[in-house]
Amino acid sequence: MKRDDETKKHLQILFKLTKKEIDVYFQLLINEKLTATELSQSTKIQRTRIYEVIRSLKENGLVELRSIAPKEFSAIAPRKALDNWLFQRRKLFEEESSNMLSLLPSLQGIWNNRHEEFLGSRVTLITEDLVKEILPIEVQNAKKHLYLAIRDPTFSSSTATTMFERLFDPSTLVKDIENLSHKGVKLHILIGNQKQFIQRTSSHLQKTLENGLKSENIIVKSLGMSFPQSFMLVDDIRIYLFFLDSNEDSHSEALRAESLSLVELFKLMWDTFWTKARPIHMKNH
Repeated sequence: MKRDDETKKHLQILFKLTKKEIDVYFQLLINEKLTATELSQSTKIQRTRIYEVIRSLKENGLVELRSIAPKEFSAIAPRKALDNWLFQRRKLFEEESSNMLSLLPSLQGIWNNRHEEFLGSRVTLITEDLVKEILPIEVQNAKKHLYLAIRDPTFSSSTATTMFERLFDPSTLVKDIENLSHKGVKLHILIGNQKQFIQRTSSHLQKTLENGLKSENIIVKSLGMSFPQSFMLVDDIRIYLFFLDSNEDSHSEALRAESLSLVELFKLMWDTFWTKARPIHMKNH
């Protein structure tokens, strides 16, 4: 009895079920199949209310119509019901996360306008799985400049691709370049080692960059040396630091320290590197 009470309590919390709905569901768990009349008799719920209760249980993925003549109902196997519930919640969570991500730049921009003196409002730490979602959003929001510094892969890395290859989808990049060109915003890309970059970047992505270079919508420069951190600078006011390796997580808290504007420091770093770097041609000699 105590176990049943605990189960009912969890059902009420998890599925937001009423007492009547829980009573009907338990009857269907106990019995293979029941009609509305039988459910009304076993739960003491008026027959006129039974169908309303069953409809709610069906919407929660707990009950199904078993036969039509006579109309009988049964409980869906708990494992299947839970899998369905998890799938729906995961889908809802992904939709809400996507909506929140699309709102993030504009909300952050409003916050930045009011709190420019706070470092935390201008620097965002993001992991690899969010980079591909943030980039198209910032392409839409950029008004002046979009700078991307992409570091070389570490020698211990097992992947055969560059960080650039991991961050961009060729078809998406074409659209991003077109959007930036339409707004008069150029994409500046700074890489470390040109040879590594070309060797580890797919021919499709190289072709996309080559077309962008020809149209002068993007500029790519090689520093000729590696730098430790990949980052994106948007309109000189927002900076994203990309953490692509799990072993770098320990460094994230240190970067949250509030001091003199880290954005200005990165802008100075960018200007220094950009002046020193040389234009490249997308040909593998």
